[in-house]
Amino acid sequence: MGASLHLLHTLLKVPRWAMRQPRERWLVHRAVTRIRAARGEPVVRGLVVLVTESVGSRICKVGYGLKSLGWRVVLVHRNNLPANAGRCFDEMRRYATPAEALWLAAHFRPVAYHVFANWNFNAAALLIRHQPGKMVFDDYDVLVGTLAEDFSRAYHREIRLERFCLENADGLCCRDLETQCARKAGYSLRGRRLLLLDCCWGGQVESPAPLASRGHGLHIVNCGNIPLATRAEYLVHQQELGALAATLTAQGLAAESIRFHAYPTSSVWRGASRNETGERLAGGAVPAFFHLHDPVPPDELPRVLSQYDAGLYHVGIGANPPTYNRWKFAYTSGNRVFDYLDAGLPVVIHGCKFMEFLVRRAHVDIGIEAPQSVAAHQFLRRENTEALRRNAFLASSRLAITQHIPKLAAFYESL
Repeated sequence: MGASLHLLHTLLKVPRWAMRQPRERWLVHRAVTRIRAARGEPVVRGLVVLVTESVGSRICKVGYGLKSLGWRVVLVHRNNLPANAGRCFDEMRRYATPAEALWLAAHFRPVAYHVFANWNFNAAALLIRHQPGKMVFDDYDVLVGTLAEDFSRAYHREIRLERFCLENADGLCCRDLETQCARKAGYSLRGRRLLLLDCCWGGQVESPAPLASRGHGLHIVNCGNIPLATRAEYLVHQQELGALAATLTAQGLAAESIRFHAYPTSSVWRGASRNETGERLAGGAVPAFFHLHDPVPPDELPRVLSQYDAGLYHVGIGANPPTYNRWKFAYTSGNRVFDYLDAGLPVVIHGCKFMEFLVRRAHVDIGIEAPQSVAAHQFLRRENTEALRRNAFLASSRLAITQHIPKLAAFYESL
Protein backbone atom coordinates (compact mmCIF):
# COMPACT_ATOMS: atom_id res chain seq x y z
CA MET A 1 0.00 0.00 0.00
CA GLY A 2 2.83 2.37 0.94
CA ALA A 3 4.65 1.66 -2.33
CA SER A 4 1.49 2.40 -4.35
CA LEU A 5 1.01 5.73 -2.62
CA HIS A 6 4.63 6.62 -3.24
CA LEU A 7 4.24 5.77 -6.96
CA LEU A 8 1.07 7.90 -7.19
CA HIS A 9 2.83 10.78 -5.49
CA THR A 10 5.74 10.48 -7.91
CA LEU A 11 3.40 10.47 -10.93
CA LEU A 12 1.57 13.55 -9.71
CA LYS A 13 4.89 15.42 -9.57
CA VAL A 14 5.67 14.64 -13.21
CA PRO A 15 5.57 17.81 -15.33
CA ARG A 16 2.58 18.18 -17.61
CA TRP A 17 4.79 18.13 -20.73
CA ALA A 18 6.17 14.75 -19.71
CA MET A 19 2.67 13.35 -19.26
CA ARG A 20 1.88 14.41 -22.80
CA GLN A 21 4.85 12.66 -24.36
CA PRO A 22 3.20 9.24 -24.86
CA ARG A 23 0.23 10.83 -26.64
CA GLU A 24 2.56 12.98 -28.75
CA ARG A 25 4.58 9.94 -29.84
CA TRP A 26 1.38 8.02 -30.57
CA LEU A 27 0.01 10.87 -32.71
CA VAL A 28 3.26 11.20 -34.64
CA HIS A 29 3.31 7.44 -35.24
CA ARG A 30 -0.27 7.47 -36.52
CA ALA A 31 0.40 10.50 -38.70
CA VAL A 32 3.55 8.98 -40.22
CA THR A 33 1.70 5.73 -40.90
CA ARG A 34 -1.03 7.69 -42.65
CA ILE A 35 1.50 9.73 -44.64
CA ARG A 36 3.26 6.60 -45.88
CA ALA A 37 -0.02 4.96 -46.86
CA ALA A 38 -1.06 8.04 -48.86
CA ARG A 39 2.19 8.40 -50.82
CA GLY A 40 0.75 6.91 -53.97
CA GLU A 41 -2.53 8.80 -53.87
CA PRO A 42 -2.99 11.75 -56.26
CA VAL A 43 -3.07 15.22 -54.81
CA VAL A 44 -6.35 17.11 -54.86
CA ARG A 45 -6.05 19.91 -57.39
CA GLY A 46 -6.90 23.34 -56.04
CA LEU A 47 -6.52 22.27 -52.40
CA VAL A 48 -4.06 23.91 -50.00
CA VAL A 49 -3.55 23.39 -46.26
CA LEU A 50 -2.37 26.39 -44.24
CA VAL A 51 -0.76 25.54 -40.90
CA THR A 52 -0.13 28.23 -38.30
CA GLU A 53 0.00 28.85 -34.58
CA SER A 54 -1.57 32.32 -34.70
CA VAL A 55 -4.07 33.43 -37.33
CA GLY A 56 -2.85 36.90 -38.18
CA SER A 57 -3.54 39.29 -41.00
CA ARG A 58 -1.08 37.71 -43.45
CA ILE A 59 -2.63 34.25 -43.14
CA CYS A 60 -6.12 35.68 -43.52
CA LYS A 61 -5.18 37.57 -46.67
CA VAL A 62 -3.50 34.50 -48.20
CA GLY A 63 -6.60 32.41 -47.49
CA TYR A 64 -8.91 35.10 -48.84
CA GLY A 65 -6.84 35.48 -51.99
CA LEU A 66 -6.71 31.76 -52.69
CA LYS A 67 -10.46 31.41 -52.16
CA SER A 68 -10.99 34.21 -54.68
CA LEU A 69 -9.18 32.00 -57.22
CA GLY A 70 -11.49 29.09 -56.47
CA TRP A 71 -9.04 27.14 -54.31
CA ARG A 72 -10.26 25.18 -51.30
CA VAL A 73 -8.41 26.46 -48.24
CA VAL A 74 -8.05 24.33 -45.10
CA LEU A 75 -6.65 26.01 -41.99
CA VAL A 76 -4.91 24.03 -39.23
CA HIS A 77 -4.36 26.44 -36.34
CA ARG A 78 -3.59 26.57 -32.62
CA ASN A 79 -4.79 29.93 -31.29
CA ASN A 80 -8.18 31.60 -31.52
CA LEU A 81 -9.67 32.59 -34.85
CA PRO A 82 -10.51 36.19 -35.74
CA ALA A 83 -14.08 37.14 -36.51
CA ASN A 84 -15.26 36.41 -40.05
CA ALA A 85 -12.72 33.60 -40.46
CA GLY A 86 -15.11 31.85 -42.84
CA ARG A 87 -14.47 34.61 -45.34
CA CYS A 88 -10.87 33.43 -45.62
CA PHE A 89 -10.97 29.66 -44.99
CA ASP A 90 -13.24 26.82 -46.09
CA GLU A 91 -12.43 24.45 -43.24
CA MET A 92 -10.75 25.08 -39.89
CA ARG A 93 -9.24 22.49 -37.57
CA ARG A 94 -7.62 23.38 -34.26
CA TYR A 95 -4.58 21.68 -32.74
CA ALA A 96 -3.14 21.78 -29.24
CA THR A 97 0.34 20.33 -29.85
CA PRO A 98 2.73 20.03 -32.82
CA ALA A 99 2.02 16.29 -33.10
CA GLU A 100 -1.68 16.99 -33.34
CA ALA A 101 -0.98 19.56 -36.07
CA LEU A 102 0.87 16.87 -38.04
CA TRP A 103 -1.94 14.36 -37.47
CA LEU A 104 -4.65 16.78 -38.61
CA ALA A 105 -2.65 17.94 -41.63
CA ALA A 106 -2.00 14.34 -42.71
CA HIS A 107 -5.71 13.83 -43.40
CA PHE A 108 -5.40 15.83 -46.62
CA ARG A 109 -3.62 15.46 -49.96
CA PRO A 110 -3.22 19.10 -51.03
CA VAL A 111 -1.14 20.59 -53.79
CA ALA A 112 0.96 22.10 -51.01
CA TYR A 113 1.17 22.66 -47.28
CA HIS A 114 1.87 26.32 -46.51
CA VAL A 115 3.35 26.44 -43.01
CA PHE A 116 3.62 29.80 -41.21
CA ALA A 117 5.85 30.44 -38.19
CA ASN A 118 6.66 33.40 -36.00
CA TRP A 119 9.33 32.81 -33.34
CA ASN A 120 7.93 29.31 -32.65
CA PHE A 121 8.99 26.60 -35.09
CA ASN A 122 7.89 23.42 -33.31
CA ALA A 123 4.93 22.57 -35.52
CA ALA A 124 6.64 23.79 -38.71
CA ALA A 125 9.75 21.70 -38.08
CA LEU A 126 7.68 18.57 -37.35
CA LEU A 127 5.69 18.89 -40.58
CA ILE A 128 8.76 19.63 -42.69
CA ARG A 129 10.59 16.68 -41.11
CA HIS A 130 7.84 14.18 -41.95
CA GLN A 131 6.84 15.71 -45.32
CA PRO A 132 3.13 14.85 -45.69
CA GLY A 133 3.37 16.66 -49.06
CA LYS A 134 5.11 19.59 -50.71
CA MET A 135 6.09 22.03 -47.98
CA VAL A 136 6.14 25.83 -48.31
CA PHE A 137 7.65 27.61 -45.32
CA ASP A 138 6.65 31.20 -44.46
CA ASP A 139 8.91 32.74 -41.78
CA TYR A 140 7.22 35.91 -40.51
CA ASP A 141 10.31 37.20 -38.66
CA VAL A 142 13.61 35.63 -39.72
CA LEU A 143 15.68 35.33 -36.56
CA VAL A 144 19.11 34.38 -37.90
CA GLY A 145 21.23 37.39 -38.68
CA THR A 146 18.62 39.91 -37.51
CA LEU A 147 18.67 39.60 -33.72
CA ALA A 148 20.90 41.63 -31.41
CA GLU A 149 23.66 39.50 -29.94
CA ASP A 150 22.06 39.03 -26.49
CA PHE A 151 18.75 37.96 -28.03
CA SER A 152 20.49 35.65 -30.46
CA ARG A 153 22.07 33.68 -27.60
CA ALA A 154 18.77 33.46 -25.75
CA TYR A 155 16.95 32.06 -28.80
CA HIS A 156 19.55 29.49 -29.81
CA ARG A 157 17.02 26.63 -29.94
CA GLU A 158 14.55 28.60 -32.06
CA ILE A 159 17.30 29.62 -34.48
CA ARG A 160 18.33 25.97 -34.84
CA LEU A 161 14.77 24.87 -35.65
CA GLU A 162 14.34 27.84 -37.99
CA ARG A 163 17.46 26.75 -39.89
CA PHE A 164 16.06 23.26 -40.33
CA CYS A 165 12.83 24.69 -41.76
CA LEU A 166 14.57 27.15 -44.07
CA GLU A 167 16.97 24.55 -45.42
CA ASN A 168 14.53 21.66 -45.84
CA ALA A 169 11.30 23.19 -47.14
CA ASP A 170 10.42 22.64 -50.79
CA GLY A 171 9.75 26.36 -51.17
CA LEU A 172 10.01 29.58 -49.19
CA CYS A 173 7.26 32.20 -49.34
CA CYS A 174 8.82 35.48 -48.16
CA ARG A 175 6.96 38.58 -47.00
CA ASP A 176 10.13 40.69 -47.28
CA LEU A 177 13.86 40.34 -47.93
CA GLU A 178 14.89 38.91 -44.55
CA THR A 179 15.93 35.50 -45.94
CA GLN A 180 18.94 37.38 -47.30
CA CYS A 181 20.20 37.21 -43.72
CA ALA A 182 19.99 33.41 -43.86
CA ARG A 183 22.02 33.43 -47.04
CA LYS A 184 24.60 35.72 -45.42
CA ALA A 185 24.78 33.22 -42.54
CA GLY A 186 25.71 30.45 -45.00
CA TYR A 187 22.39 28.59 -44.99
CA SER A 188 21.74 26.26 -47.91
CA LEU A 189 18.25 27.23 -49.08
CA ARG A 190 17.38 24.33 -51.36
CA GLY A 191 13.81 25.46 -51.94
CA ARG A 192 12.81 28.12 -54.45
CA ARG A 193 11.89 31.51 -53.00
CA LEU A 194 8.84 33.63 -53.78
CA LEU A 195 8.44 37.22 -52.63
CA LEU A 196 4.80 37.74 -51.68
CA LEU A 197 4.26 40.98 -49.78
CA ASP A 198 1.70 41.07 -46.98
CA CYS A 199 -0.46 42.94 -49.50
CA CYS A 200 -3.71 44.85 -49.08
CA TRP A 201 -7.31 43.69 -48.93
CA GLY A 202 -7.83 45.98 -51.88
CA GLY A 203 -11.47 46.96 -51.45
CA GLN A 204 -11.70 50.73 -51.12
CA VAL A 205 -13.57 51.60 -47.94
CA GLU A 206 -16.24 54.24 -47.66
CA SER A 207 -14.36 56.36 -45.18
CA PRO A 208 -15.88 59.08 -43.01
CA ALA A 209 -14.35 62.52 -43.07
CA PRO A 210 -10.97 62.39 -41.28
CA LEU A 211 -11.09 63.49 -37.67
CA ALA A 212 -8.71 66.36 -38.42
CA SER A 213 -11.28 67.92 -40.76
CA ARG A 214 -13.62 68.15 -37.81
CA GLY A 215 -11.32 70.52 -35.95
CA HIS A 216 -9.70 68.03 -33.56
CA GLY A 217 -6.06 68.23 -34.66
CA LEU A 218 -3.95 65.67 -36.54
CA HIS A 219 -4.74 62.03 -35.74
CA ILE A 220 -2.00 59.43 -36.32
CA VAL A 221 -2.81 55.74 -35.86
CA ASN A 222 -0.54 52.80 -35.07
CA CYS A 223 -1.67 49.15 -35.17
CA GLY A 224 -0.04 45.76 -34.72
CA ASN A 225 2.59 44.52 -32.29
CA ILE A 226 3.17 47.55 -30.05
CA PRO A 227 5.29 47.08 -26.88
CA LEU A 228 2.88 48.04 -24.10
CA ALA A 229 2.96 44.91 -21.91
CA THR A 230 4.45 46.54 -18.81
CA ARG A 231 4.18 49.89 -17.04
CA ALA A 232 7.75 50.70 -18.09
CA GLU A 233 6.99 49.96 -21.77
CA TYR A 234 3.81 51.97 -21.58
CA LEU A 235 5.58 55.04 -20.17
CA VAL A 236 8.52 54.76 -22.58
CA HIS A 237 6.09 54.50 -25.50
CA GLN A 238 4.43 57.74 -24.45
CA GLN A 239 7.81 59.47 -24.14
CA GLU A 240 8.77 58.31 -27.63
CA LEU A 241 5.50 59.56 -29.09
CA GLY A 242 6.05 62.91 -27.40
CA ALA A 243 9.45 63.17 -29.06
CA LEU A 244 7.89 62.25 -32.42
CA ALA A 245 5.28 64.98 -31.99
CA ALA A 246 8.08 67.49 -31.42
CA THR A 247 9.87 66.28 -34.57
CA LEU A 248 6.77 66.65 -36.72
CA THR A 249 6.16 70.13 -35.32
CA ALA A 250 9.74 71.13 -36.13
CA GLN A 251 9.17 69.97 -39.70
CA GLY A 252 6.36 72.45 -40.15
CA LEU A 253 3.27 70.59 -38.96
CA ALA A 254 0.35 73.00 -38.71
CA ALA A 255 -2.24 71.51 -36.33
CA GLU A 256 -3.87 72.59 -33.09
CA SER A 257 -2.94 69.22 -31.54
CA ILE A 258 -1.47 65.81 -32.35
CA ARG A 259 -3.30 62.69 -31.23
CA PHE A 260 -1.71 59.22 -31.45
CA HIS A 261 -4.10 56.22 -31.54
CA ALA A 262 -2.89 52.67 -30.83
CA TYR A 263 -4.60 49.38 -31.77
CA PRO A 264 -2.21 46.79 -30.29
CA THR A 265 -2.46 43.08 -31.09
CA SER A 266 -0.14 42.11 -28.23
CA SER A 267 -0.77 42.22 -24.49
CA VAL A 268 -1.23 45.58 -22.75
CA TRP A 269 -0.34 46.65 -19.20
CA ARG A 270 -3.46 46.42 -17.02
CA GLY A 271 -3.04 49.93 -15.69
CA ALA A 272 -3.11 51.51 -19.15
CA SER A 273 -5.68 54.26 -19.53
CA ARG A 274 -8.44 53.93 -22.14
CA ASN A 275 -10.33 57.17 -21.58
CA GLU A 276 -11.79 58.97 -24.59
CA THR A 277 -9.92 62.23 -24.04
CA GLY A 278 -6.55 60.46 -24.13
CA GLU A 279 -3.45 60.97 -22.00
CA ARG A 280 -1.47 64.18 -22.41
CA LEU A 281 2.09 63.62 -23.58
CA ALA A 282 4.91 65.66 -22.09
CA GLY A 283 6.77 68.40 -23.98
CA GLY A 284 6.30 69.94 -27.40
CA ALA A 285 4.93 73.26 -28.57
CA VAL A 286 1.77 71.59 -29.88
CA PRO A 287 -0.37 69.62 -27.39
CA ALA A 288 -0.01 65.86 -27.97
CA PHE A 289 -2.21 63.03 -26.64
CA PHE A 290 -2.18 59.21 -26.61
CA HIS A 291 -5.34 57.10 -27.09
CA LEU A 292 -5.40 53.34 -26.53
CA HIS A 293 -8.04 51.21 -28.31
CA ASP A 294 -9.11 47.57 -28.35
CA PRO A 295 -7.88 45.39 -31.25
CA VAL A 296 -10.16 44.80 -34.24
CA PRO A 297 -10.39 41.84 -36.67
CA PRO A 298 -7.91 42.01 -39.59
CA ASP A 299 -10.53 42.49 -42.31
CA GLU A 300 -12.22 45.30 -40.37
CA LEU A 301 -9.05 47.36 -39.87
CA PRO A 302 -9.37 49.46 -43.06
CA ARG A 303 -12.80 50.73 -42.05
CA VAL A 304 -11.65 51.58 -38.52
CA LEU A 305 -8.35 53.15 -39.57
CA SER A 306 -9.93 55.28 -42.29
CA GLN A 307 -11.19 57.82 -39.73
CA TYR A 308 -7.62 58.89 -39.01
CA ASP A 309 -5.25 61.13 -40.97
CA ALA A 310 -2.05 59.06 -41.23
CA GLY A 311 -0.58 55.74 -40.16
CA LEU A 312 2.64 55.28 -38.19
CA TYR A 313 5.49 52.86 -38.93
CA HIS A 314 8.54 53.91 -36.92
CA VAL A 315 10.91 51.06 -36.07
CA GLY A 316 12.75 53.17 -33.49
CA ILE A 317 9.67 53.39 -31.27
CA GLY A 318 9.62 50.46 -28.85
CA ALA A 319 13.17 49.43 -29.78
CA ASN A 320 14.85 50.00 -26.42
CA PRO A 321 16.38 47.73 -25.29
CA PRO A 322 17.26 46.78 -28.87
CA THR A 323 15.98 43.43 -30.12
CA TYR A 324 17.35 43.66 -33.66
CA ASN A 325 20.50 44.71 -35.50
CA ARG A 326 20.79 46.95 -38.57
CA TRP A 327 20.15 44.12 -41.06
CA LYS A 328 16.64 43.68 -39.72
CA PHE A 329 15.77 47.24 -40.59
CA ALA A 330 17.33 46.98 -44.03
CA TYR A 331 15.20 44.00 -45.08
CA THR A 332 12.06 43.79 -42.95
CA SER A 333 8.44 44.57 -43.79
CA GLY A 334 5.56 46.04 -41.82
CA ASN A 335 2.14 44.44 -42.24
CA ARG A 336 0.44 47.49 -40.77
CA VAL A 337 1.59 49.64 -43.71
CA PHE A 338 -0.70 47.70 -46.02
CA ASP A 339 -3.59 48.24 -43.61
CA TYR A 340 -2.90 51.96 -43.77
CA LEU A 341 -2.99 51.89 -47.58
CA ASP A 342 -6.31 50.04 -47.49
CA ALA A 343 -7.65 52.81 -45.28
CA GLY A 344 -6.39 55.51 -47.65
CA LEU A 345 -3.76 56.78 -45.21
CA PRO A 346 -0.31 58.20 -45.94
CA VAL A 347 2.44 56.71 -43.78
CA VAL A 348 4.62 58.49 -41.23
CA ILE A 349 7.65 56.24 -41.63
CA HIS A 350 11.18 55.94 -40.31
CA GLY A 351 13.98 53.41 -40.06
CA CYS A 352 13.00 50.57 -42.42
CA LYS A 353 14.75 50.79 -45.80
CA PHE A 354 12.61 48.21 -47.61
CA MET A 355 9.32 49.74 -46.48
CA GLU A 356 10.58 53.28 -47.05
CA PHE A 357 11.27 52.27 -50.64
CA LEU A 358 7.78 50.77 -50.98
CA VAL A 359 5.83 53.76 -49.60
CA ARG A 360 8.05 56.23 -51.47
CA ARG A 361 7.30 54.37 -54.69
CA ALA A 362 3.58 54.61 -53.84
CA HIS A 363 3.98 58.36 -53.16
CA VAL A 364 2.42 58.11 -49.69
CA ASP A 365 5.54 58.68 -47.56
CA ILE A 366 5.85 61.21 -44.77
CA GLY A 367 9.45 60.67 -43.73
CA ILE A 368 10.65 61.70 -40.30
CA GLU A 369 13.90 63.02 -41.72
CA ALA A 370 14.07 65.91 -44.20
CA PRO A 371 13.82 66.48 -47.06
CA GLN A 372 10.10 65.88 -47.38
CA SER A 373 8.34 65.45 -50.70
CA VAL A 374 6.25 68.37 -51.86
CA ALA A 375 3.05 66.38 -51.18
CA ALA A 376 4.22 65.43 -47.68
CA HIS A 377 5.15 69.03 -46.88
CA GLN A 378 1.73 70.20 -48.06
CA PHE A 379 0.11 67.48 -45.94
CA LEU A 380 1.94 68.59 -42.80
CA ARG A 381 1.08 72.19 -43.52
CA ARG A 382 -2.58 71.06 -43.99
CA GLU A 383 -2.56 72.75 -47.40
CA ASN A 384 -3.44 69.60 -49.35
CA THR A 385 -4.39 66.47 -47.43
CA GLU A 386 -6.23 64.67 -50.23
CA ALA A 387 -3.39 64.00 -52.67
CA LEU A 388 -1.64 61.50 -50.39
CA ARG A 389 -4.93 59.80 -49.55
CA ARG A 390 -5.70 59.32 -53.25
CA ASN A 391 -2.24 57.84 -53.75
CA ALA A 392 -2.84 55.44 -50.85
CA PHE A 393 -6.05 54.11 -52.38
CA LEU A 394 -4.31 53.67 -55.74
CA ALA A 395 -1.52 51.73 -54.02
CA SER A 396 -4.11 49.60 -52.21
CA SER A 397 -5.57 48.54 -55.55
CA ARG A 398 -2.17 47.75 -57.06
CA LEU A 399 -1.07 45.80 -53.98
CA ALA A 400 -4.36 43.95 -53.41
CA ILE A 401 -3.87 40.30 -52.46
CA THR A 402 -6.19 39.25 -55.29
CA GLN A 403 -3.76 40.86 -57.75
CA HIS A 404 -0.75 38.96 -56.42
CA ILE A 405 -2.16 35.63 -55.25
CA PRO A 406 -2.03 33.98 -58.70
CA LYS A 407 1.76 33.83 -58.47
CA LEU A 408 1.46 31.99 -55.13
CA ALA A 409 -0.93 29.43 -56.64
CA ALA A 410 1.48 28.96 -59.56
CA PHE A 411 4.33 28.59 -57.03
CA TYR A 412 2.47 25.77 -55.25
CA GLU A 413 1.85 23.95 -58.52
CA SER A 414 5.48 24.28 -59.63
CA LEU A 415 6.90 22.39 -56.65
